[in-house]
This record gives sequence, structure tokens and C-alpha cells, in this order.
Amino acid sequence: MTLNHRYCRAYLFSFLAILFYCQGLLGVAQKAPPRQREVEIAALALSNPIQFTRVMDLGNSYAVPRSNHQVVTFLDGSPDWIGNVSITIENHTTKRIIAIKAMVSVPAWDPDLFHMSYFIYFHEGQLPEHALHLGDGTPIPEESSMVLDVIPGGSGTIPFKQAFTKLIAKNRPSTAVPLASVDRIRVQLDGIFFSDGTEWAYGTYLKPDASAPAHYVPISPEEWKSYK
Repeated sequence: MTLNHRYCRAYLFSFLAILFYCQGLLGVAQKAPPRQREVEIAALALSNPIQFTRVMDLGNSYAVPRSNHQVVTFLDGSPDWIGNVSITIENHTTKRIIAIKAMVSVPAWDPDLFHMSYFIYFHEGQLPEHALHLGDGTPIPEESSMVLDVIPGGSGTIPFKQAFTKLIAKNRPSTAVPLASVDRIRVQLDGIFFSDGTEWAYGTYLKPDASAPAHYVPISPEEWKSYK
């Protein structure tokens, strides 16, 4: 090997070493530092059909505390952290759960608890046919591609990617912080749909109103148990 060849080879190795070193520094620079995030969950009575049991983020699982102030805290450095979150529900009924509706809000946008202007609604799972219509009978498209089937006594996981997408599109107050700077979200259950077409919402069991698309009528827990 000539002297020039040795110099060229040494230069190439040095260049590659510097390149790999710079790529490593860039990777460290691009990795966001851990940041504390919080998911607040509106508490459910023990007699309710489901319970929120765990919050997941980036492969980590956190138990939901059993109290009137249910807040789960964890570290996630991504500005899109809300899309990383999912929540586990536990079915306390004798029927299969096929869809769940929830409301999500950003306390930093709305200091007053549950101010309806800044909620987004979303659902996961396939809604029953009766729920896929407006009050005038106009069909509406199913917005969830997820198949949810939570057996009695079983658990299911609800991802928040759809909720995150809706929050991005939400018109926040002009003085509010951008969504990328938000560290806390609030979650409240809005309703549950079962495989027989019935629904539970806000402490009431409901069945489809055969005379009006998209409408449901209250029924007793006893009628709900025997409904087919």
C-alpha cells in the first residue's frame, strides 16, 4: 500500500468517525427531554357499568387511583403526547361492550370545570346501527375503525389518537397556550354501547326508540338485563 493510499484510508476512517459522532449528537438533540404530563379522569361510581383502571403511555402502564380526584401522572417528552395515551376500561356488566364515547377537554384552555365550549367528543368501537343516524334519519358515517369487544368481566383499551386529532382541529381561545405546550387533559365518560344495541349514559340504561332514529328511551336495569 502506498503512502497516499494510507493517508486516504486514514482520512476516510476519520471522516466516518466524525460523521457517526455528529449523527449521535443530532439524535440526542432531537430527543425531547422528559416532561410531566397528567390525565385527569372524572370518577365513576363503583356501581357503574365500567371503570377506568389504567392509563398507558409509550409502553408504560399506570394505575388509575380510586378517589374523587383521579389523576395519573407520567413523563413524556413528545409535544404530541396526547396521541400516545390510551386508557383501559373494565366491563362490570353481563353484556359485551362494543363502543365507548368520551369527552376530552384541556384545562389550560378552560379553567372552569367542564365548560362545554372546549370539549371534544370522540368514540371508539363500532356504534350500533340505530346510533349511526341523525334525529331526522340521515345516516352519518362511522368515525372509528376500531373493533371493540369487551366481554363481561374483561378489559379493553381505548386509544386517544382520534381525540388528539380532534383537539388539533378544535378552535381554542385566542389567548390559550398551543396544544403542543399542554401538559394536562381531562377525560369524562359520555356513554357505552352494548352488543344488543342498548346504551348506558349518565346513570341511565337506554334502548333504541323504534319510532325515531338516533333516539333512545330509558329503561329499568331489570328490563335492560333481559333486553334482546
